[in-house]
Amino acid sequence: MGNNQLSGTIPDSISRMTLLREMYLGRNRLTGPIPPSMRVLKGLSFLNLEKNELEGDIPDFFYTSRMRQLSLGMNKFTGHIPSSIGKITELYFL
Repeated sequence: MGNNQLSGTIPDSISRMTLLREMYLGRNRLTGPIPPSMRVLKGLSFLNLEKNELEGDIPDFFYTSRMRQLSLGMNKFTGHIPSSIGKITELYFL
């Protein structure tokens, strides 16, 4: 669903997709924070939210050992880089 003109916030209902392995929502016009409800997506190995208008803190829940690629660049995030990122042992792209 990347490279479109999707707008609005990422819905909490996305957390119901518990079998989701890859999420590409980059290069849209998404706004607001990353929903904390996404913490239940423990099988997620690829998350691309780059080039949106997301804001707020980066949630401290990217601790799944399956995460391999995490791309959050070119947004409006504030605060600190969560310490949980250091626990993602399989991460090779940040």
